[in-house]
Amino acid sequence: MARDIIIVSSAYGYEKIQQLGGQSEVLGIVKKSGAEGIEIRRELFSEQDLQTLPQLSEKIKSSQLSCFYSVPYPLNYLIDSGFEAIIFITESLTGVGTRQERVNTFKKIVKQQKGIVGEVVEIEDMNQQTELLDQHIVSFCQKCRGMRKAIVTVNGSVTLHVSLALKRLNIIWGKDIGLLSFDDPVWASVAGVGITTLRQPTYKIGYSSFEMLHRRMQGDHSEAKEYLYPGELIIRDSTN
Repeated sequence: MARDIIIVSSAYGYEKIQQLGGQSEVLGIVKKSGAEGIEIRRELFSEQDLQTLPQLSEKIKSSQLSCFYSVPYPLNYLIDSGFEAIIFITESLTGVGTRQERVNTFKKIVKQQKGIVGEVVEIEDMNQQTELLDQHIVSFCQKCRGMRKAIVTVNGSVTLHVSLALKRLNIIWGKDIGLLSFDDPVWASVAGVGITTLRQPTYKIGYSSFEMLHRRMQGDHSEAKEYLYPGELIIRDSTN
């Protein structure tokens, strides 16, 4: 009989991960259990635990769900809007496939575009390396003086750190520089003039993942599948 572990939001009446014994214990259980399906509430895991999930998923014969962040769409939007220099700022790429995928796609698009300056900055620890982040932003602005510039952030956490850095540096997004985030934190619409974001289709992801898990529990032994969903570009004044 297949064993399944469900880790979902308590807002919908399901059990919280803490009630299952904590992060490390749950990951240990999953690794040993031969679970058919897993649904994960991301914010309940530490970054280190999340980085173990790609290896873990290789041992689980179940349908997997991936949110497809349509990188070309927002980048082409920036280019079409007249931005000539774009810096992509990310946290550590080690063990995090989605970040690496976004960086690779960014580099590919910039390489294909004539006259577009592109730069990637990887900050290992955003909390401890604020000065390094400031230095990279200042250097980018100096090198691209006279060009229309934009910052692209890999996720909401980096967006927060970058927005704080811009405030420290007295650089105003929407006026002095563009800002676009590959995530849509709740505060993006009210921070400054607003921040252009790529919103995840979280309802579709959650609904589809639960459907797949339920089918597994009912005895579905079909091959693993991957469902890709495009994000929705929310344009705000940070890129106008």
